[in-house]
Amino acid sequence: QERIVDFVENERMGIEVFQTSMPLKSADGVFDLVDADGGSTLTMTFNYIVKFGIIGRIMDSLMMSRMMTSNLTRFLASIEHHMKTGEVIGKGWVPAAA
Repeated sequence: QERIVDFVENERMGIEVFQTSMPLKSADGVFDLVDADGGSTLTMTFNYIVKFGIIGRIMDSLMMSRMMTSNLTRFLASIEHHMKTGEVIGKGWVPAAA
């Protein structure tokens, strides 16, 4: 689960992850929306610290960082898809069945 910790309408939203099934000690992210070329650009910065000390850092370098990058890339692509098509995005960041 996430909670909003910072919000500037039409510009920025900061979140804190406070419950997750992933082995994270802490996680937070910021969404920034800026005007660009007659439209808008959405960027996301996501920071996290894994649990389990050195073992967690090894686990992060072997698999978690790639998995997080993949998931967040799909998440941002689903937002882009929704903005272009208006389709509702469902579980797994795929368009929901109508």
